[in-house]
Amino acid sequence: MSAQSFLVREPILDKQQVLAGYDMRWSSPASGDLTTLITEPEDGTWRFKDRFVLTDQPPTPLERANKLPKSICVVELQGVTATAQTAETLREVGLACCVRTPSKEPLPPDLYPALSYLSLDVRQLGTALSKASTSLRKLSAKQIGRNITSLESFIASKEAGLDYYQGYWFLKPGTQAGAQIGPAYASLVTLMRLAQENAPVAKLEAVLKRDAALSFKLLRYINSAGFGLSCEIQSLRHAVAVLGFQNLYRWLGLLMINAARKSASDALVTTAVVRGRLVELLGQHLFDASERDNLFIVGMFSLLDAIMRVPMDEIVGQIPLPEAVSDALTQRQGPYGPFLQLVETLERITESGNLDNAEMLTMSLSLTPAQVNRAQIDALIWADSLSAG
Repeated sequence: MSAQSFLVREPILDKQQVLAGYDMRWSSPASGDLTTLITEPEDGTWRFKDRFVLTDQPPTPLERANKLPKSICVVELQGVTATAQTAETLREVGLACCVRTPSKEPLPPDLYPALSYLSLDVRQLGTALSKASTSLRKLSAKQIGRNITSLESFIASKEAGLDYYQGYWFLKPGTQAGAQIGPAYASLVTLMRLAQENAPVAKLEAVLKRDAALSFKLLRYINSAGFGLSCEIQSLRHAVAVLGFQNLYRWLGLLMINAARKSASDALVTTAVVRGRLVELLGQHLFDASERDNLFIVGMFSLLDAIMRVPMDEIVGQIPLPEAVSDALTQRQGPYGPFLQLVETLERITESGNLDNAEMLTMSLSLTPAQVNRAQIDALIWADSLSAG
C-alpha cells in the first residue's frame, strides 16, 4: 500500500434504503490487496456478515476467495480484462462479477450472461437512465446505480427499476427550523441529563420504570457483542456499577440514534453509528478513556440533525452535551472537531480537493493512512455487531 493511499468506501442500498453492501477501492491504483482489510487476518473469513463488497481488484492470490461465502465479494472487471473467460475464472472460486455500463470499450456479447451485477452511472446517463436500464433488464444481472448525489437522483433511479443505489445522498434529507425533538425521545434526554450530572441511580431508575420497553432496549444494547463485556448486565444499577455514568451516557446516545430507525432510513442510522465508532477509534491515541465516549457521541450525533430533521443548533440546545462536544457538532471546532472533519472528508474523498484534505488532517492528527483505513473497516464491523433496537 502506498504511503498516501486511503480507502474509498461508499454504501450500496436496496430499494428500502437498507444497507446491502459497500463499494470499496483505493484512492491510488496498485495500492495493495484490499482483501486483507475485509477478511479476518487469522483465517481469512469474511468480516461483513451478509453484506457484499464491490471492489475493482480480486483477492491475491485468487485462491483466497475459496474461503469466502459464495458471491459475497464482487469484482468489477476493467477494460481488456472484461471477458467471459475472466468472469468464469472468478466465478469458479466463488467471486461474483460486475462491469460498468456503458463502457468506454466494447464488451464481448458473451460477457453479459456471466455477470452478477451491472453498474450504471446515474449522473452520466441522466434522462437516458430508464431506457438503459430497461434495455439491460433482459439480463439476469442486478443493476447498481452509482453517482447518486441527491434524493431526486435516487427517486429517478428507483423509478427506472434499478436494484441497488450507491452513494451518500441520504445524509442530506433536510431540516425544519423551529422543529423540536419528538416526545418519544423525552425519556432518553432526561436520562442523558441525569447521567451527565452523576445523579443518584434511583432517579434514573424512576425514569425507566415509566418505560419498560426503553429499559429492555438499553440493557439489550449494553449486552450486545459490540460492547464486549465479560458479564451480562442485569439492571440499570448494575450497569452504572460496571460502566460508570460516562459510559452509560454513551449508550443512551446510541439508543437515541437507533430509536430513529422507524422514521429515518436504516442506512442513515447505521452511518451515524459508524461515524461514532470511527471518530472514537481515530482519536483514541490522543484522549484518555474518560473522553473517548465524547468522541463517540460527536461522531454519532453529527447526523442527528439529518435523522430527526431538526437543525443542529436547536438539537444542542435541547440535549445535554459537554461544551467541547457542542463545539465539534456546530462548528467543527475544539479538541474533537478535526476528527469529525476527517470522518466527513473520508466519506467525500473522491470530490475535488478532499484527498489532499484527508492527507493533511491525517498528518495533523498524528495518524497514518494505514491507521485510518483500518479504523474505517473496524468501525463498519463494529456497527454491524450491534443488535438491532
